[in-house]
Amino acid sequence: RLYHQSVTYQGSGCPPGSLNIHLDPTFNHPRIIIFQDVFLVRTTSSATTACVINLEFDYPAGWHYAVYKTTYFGGSVQLDTLVFAKQKSSYSFSGSLGHTEVSKLWIGPISDDIVFSHSFEESNLEWCTCNANTALIIENQLSVS
Repeated sequence: RLYHQSVTYQGSGCPPGSLNIHLDPTFNHPRIIIFQDVFLVRTTSSATTACVINLEFDYPAGWHYAVYKTTYFGGSVQLDTLVFAKQKSSYSFSGSLGHTEVSKLWIGPISDDIVFSHSFEESNLEWCTCNANTALIIENQLSVS
């Protein structure tokens, strides 16, 4: 079982007070629910905003975990004609060289809700180390051009 120890976050896409973490252990595989109130880019030219989230967990000796599915929902995207927006998230563990990544591209004109999921192939999973309390690092980036 995962136990949430602490969370820190920083970046232009997540000002202080804009993030709330909820660990839901009621499922066979614990869900980490991240409520991000702000991840906004308003511009007439190209721009990028980012948010790095560092989640520290305590888990039993001999166990390890991986991110195997991501779901993004809530908020909306509104783009003018031929404006591109790309959301990219990278998942890694402190002390690890590898990472898994997911991205989504929107091309304007579009005005829609943000809802998409991604499941990682088992062979592409990045696992935390056993017998060590390792931080999960989530790097979110939103680029508009």
